[in-house]
Amino acid sequence: MITTFSHPLVRRGGFTLAEMLIAIVIFSAVVSMTYGAYNATFKVIEGADAGSEFADRARVTLDRFSEDLHSFYLGEKGMLIGESSVYGDNRGDQLSFTSRAHLVLNKKEPVRGLTRIIYRVEEQSDTGLLRLYRVDVPVLPGAAISDEEDGFLLCDGLREVAFTYFDEDGNEYESWSTEERKQQGEGGRLLPVLVRMNIGFGDEEAEDARIHYSSAVALPADRERR
Repeated sequence: MITTFSHPLVRRGGFTLAEMLIAIVIFSAVVSMTYGAYNATFKVIEGADAGSEFADRARVTLDRFSEDLHSFYLGEKGMLIGESSVYGDNRGDQLSFTSRAHLVLNKKEPVRGLTRIIYRVEEQSDTGLLRLYRVDVPVLPGAAISDEEDGFLLCDGLREVAFTYFDEDGNEYESWSTEERKQQGEGGRLLPVLVRMNIGFGDEEAEDARIHYSSAVALPADRERR
């Protein structure tokens, strides 16, 4: 007869409950760290995509603004009126000026000369965000022009649309009116030396979390008031 002996330190097989619990804890920690890393990566990607989208929309808006003001009409009927407004906690200014940058959107539409361009802001009732419209109205003799004219949507999802005006001494203004300056008759420029446009996207609560884009256009020297 052959007799076998089992060494007291040799286990026949399987895992103890303590070993299984340790393995589960280690596995859970690995999964948690992996999920955290993936989650952080996805947030970075989403933030980059949003920033890229904001940059594209800002570029189109500011390029249009620059081209319109670079074609500013400086003549007897030339005018520039900027009004500062607030929608909730968001600044949404309006700017109106004469220009030769009329956009022909239809091949059958004749090319016109002088036009009045209005940058008008509208608040979205459901989100509180701002929409920026560009109104392009040809200036015709004897025709009245309303600031409520239909235009095309230039940019939406905005937290801020702000225009700033600089005079020849470097002073900043949130509003400007060539008509009022004509009536005051104090001499000096009717037009600002520089007009800056600032648009903002981003967080509603934290101002420092918003993404801002801006562009500035220098205006030509105008005739002095007499």
